[in-house]
Amino acid sequence: MRLLATLLTASTLIGCGGGGGGTSVEPPPTPVAIPSFSIGGSISGLGNANGFTLTNGAETLVIAANAMNFTFANKVTQGSPYSVTIGNPPMGASCTVSNASGTVGLADIRSIAVTCEPTRHADQYRVSTFAGYDGQGTATGLINATGATARFNTPYGVATDAAGNVYVADSGNHAIRKIHPMGAVTTLAGGTAAVGDGVDGVGAAATFYSPGHITADQAGTVYVIDGKWLRRVTALGVVTTMAQVGWAQGIAVDRDGALYVSSSHSILKMTPGGGLTTLAGSQGSPGFVDGVGAAARFDSPRGLSVAPDGNVYVTDYWNHAVRKVSPLGQVTTLAHSPISTYSDYYFRYPNGVASDSAGNVYVAWTVSTSFSNSGYHYGFSGVRKIDSERVVTDVVTGNTTTFGYANGLGTAARFNNVQGIAIDGAGNLFIADTDNHAIRKITR
Repeated sequence: MRLLATLLTASTLIGCGGGGGGTSVEPPPTPVAIPSFSIGGSISGLGNANGFTLTNGAETLVIAANAMNFTFANKVTQGSPYSVTIGNPPMGASCTVSNASGTVGLADIRSIAVTCEPTRHADQYRVSTFAGYDGQGTATGLINATGATARFNTPYGVATDAAGNVYVADSGNHAIRKIHPMGAVTTLAGGTAAVGDGVDGVGAAATFYSPGHITADQAGTVYVIDGKWLRRVTALGVVTTMAQVGWAQGIAVDRDGALYVSSSHSILKMTPGGGLTTLAGSQGSPGFVDGVGAAARFDSPRGLSVAPDGNVYVTDYWNHAVRKVSPLGQVTTLAHSPISTYSDYYFRYPNGVASDSAGNVYVAWTVSTSFSNSGYHYGFSGVRKIDSERVVTDVVTGNTTTFGYANGLGTAARFNNVQGIAIDGAGNLFIADTDNHAIRKITR
């Protein structure tokens, strides 16, 4: 009987839930998701520089050449910090990051700004007077002589041939001059201002009207932009008018004898047979666009140079840029001033351009800084080199506050309105120091 009573008691307790009073257990609360947002911003001035990376925490983002914005793949949660830094710097450019760090709030981060500039460093080149005015005596004239005894009048374009001769478009004298390697100056053709269009002929019987742009092939045949006309001058001084090319701003010739002319926001190509086509750009349509052929845009292209590999280099004046055009018409920007003020100059108002077999590009640039009764004065003048890695070197830079005339090393030199530039087979540079009425030589 005692055993039966024990079993009944146990059964009663189990049926009542073990004495727990019937209280239920609440499940844990569901976690609230914290929102996350993307991290990114803008890029300016990068150009064709490559090898560039940005980092944010453990993430590395590879930035493509010519990029204008960026966004990291990994988002960052609200309330968490972010900090964008430069990982690998781009080749040929120097970049800084502003608004680089902070705490993520309630929206995507888009205020980070990456600003890039072409890398520049100082170098030492020596400037001397090759021919023309050297600061002594009367500045202008039409005098055939040697070195500083010779006289020019507003020389504008320069070119070289395989023999080391230098050719000058002597604009104010309406003449084409030739400087032999030892500095002896002769007049190849012209010397009298044309009335209307220039007259074809031999030597002094031919006339020009302020010829400005010039190139020469390796045999010494010279091609000149004379107003709206393209004219040819042989080694014997025979002048022939070839074609009307509009108000062209630059001319160059390649190894095969094809001519390239910058005219009305486009680059024209004339074959040795006389066929004229548009290689890149669109006549009458200014802009700043990289692309192929007619899809590309320039704004008043000026100086031209054809490199041994067939690429054409262009100074794009109002875009403050140096452009490269492939033989198939692909236009890319080699260097560009990323600023719109005069706080630094980079490639502001580039004029002439020259190139060599090592992939170096030399650019003559000038900025007018004052005006008086005698005309504009050009205190900011010089030559810069862009090497094959897109590193920019100040070859020579005239004083940034005064124009003048002085030979010397680097920034000790003085110029007044540098326009044309050419290079010989030995790597010597020749520049038309236009308002100093001289041809200057630059050597390492």
